[in-house]
Amino acid sequence: AIWVVNGTCAIMAVQKAGLGVAQSIWSGLSIFVSFMWGAFVFNEPIKSMTMSGLALLLMAIGMVGVGIAASGRLKDEPVIPKSDMEEIALIEDEDGKSSIRKCNVKYGKENTSSFTFGLACAVYVGIANGSFMTPLKYANKEVHGAEYLFSFGVGAMMVTLVFDAGYVFVLKTMNRPIPSLQTKVAAKPALLTGLLWSIGNFCSIYATYFLGMAVGWPLVQCQLLISTLWSIFYYEEITGKMSIAVFMGSAVVVLAGVILLGMYGL
Repeated sequence: AIWVVNGTCAIMAVQKAGLGVAQSIWSGLSIFVSFMWGAFVFNEPIKSMTMSGLALLLMAIGMVGVGIAASGRLKDEPVIPKSDMEEIALIEDEDGKSSIRKCNVKYGKENTSSFTFGLACAVYVGIANGSFMTPLKYANKEVHGAEYLFSFGVGAMMVTLVFDAGYVFVLKTMNRPIPSLQTKVAAKPALLTGLLWSIGNFCSIYATYFLGMAVGWPLVQCQLLISTLWSIFYYEEITGKMSIAVFMGSAVVVLAGVILLGMYGL
């Protein structure tokens, strides 16, 4: 259930605030929330609380830097003239009409106040994501990574079906058409996304199982660096020289925190 709600909010956060910004926020929050669960609730052994705290602080500072770089708000970012804003058609609804939204075609960002809503979604994802592995800690001691992954998948499927049924019910009560699944367009990307995520989730479960929530889960959040590289080289959310320089420097700070956490957290 946590994952389904998280996934929904994460999608909205990325759509409204951008991939780099959204993931930097929820990754930064996740490391602190997870560390508090591991160190203060489950009493996991920490070699040095002071140095581990410093490591988390470095990681958080680095993630904030990555978020600033990804936001496109540094001085060297080009100002987008109104002429660059175009209306583009999204996937057609069941009635054959296309949803229209005004966006920056080059950068793919909506030029609306919904950015704040995206930030709020990212904050929620960070708090919930940091608590993501708590059920594994409360599970029977005989339950390891693979067993947990199976029950996790079944639970996620059931909650997703409930969400979908509720969504259809709301559309029906509002006399609105049910959107097409658009399987020809979405099937391959969705399956690839699910495959990549499942592999990553499998590894993150074992990282938490062997390293604990105080160390294992914060280390998993280094995925932020990869997602921001996508922001730079594919989605072009980060384009200015200053922004890229800030990202590179922030990435070094994050990695320094990771090294410290590995040395003093275990």
